[in-house]
Amino acid sequence: MRNDNTLGSNGTLTDASLDVLFDSLSHEYRRRLLYLLSDTDERVAVESLAERLAATELDVWNDDPARVAAALRHQHLPKLADANLVAYDPGARTVAYRSNGDLATFLNAVAKIETGASEDADIE
Repeated sequence: MRNDNTLGSNGTLTDASLDVLFDSLSHEYRRRLLYLLSDTDERVAVESLAERLAATELDVWNDDPARVAAALRHQHLPKLADANLVAYDPGARTVAYRSNGDLATFLNAVAKIETGASEDADIE
């Protein structure tokens, strides 16, 4: 079910959509997903994302790609899709980033905080 307070199709953030955005990004899995997806204009297979995430050195990730894929399909991707941050097709098991200026700016700022990068650096 899609939340009415999600990021709009024009990418404009409102007070209500900020609450949804912060909730969506409150989990490290979902932030990592958006970082990965924001690097491509293509739809990405969930299993491919799961393999990339399982290979990271995050303590929170289980190193079994099948378990990571299940968590993505059942919990994290639906939440991001409900917030209109990704286009998720459960039948095809693919996902795409819904790019917009406000979200990209926000993600870049959050990534800088998480990586300890300077304010002048752009996160790729």
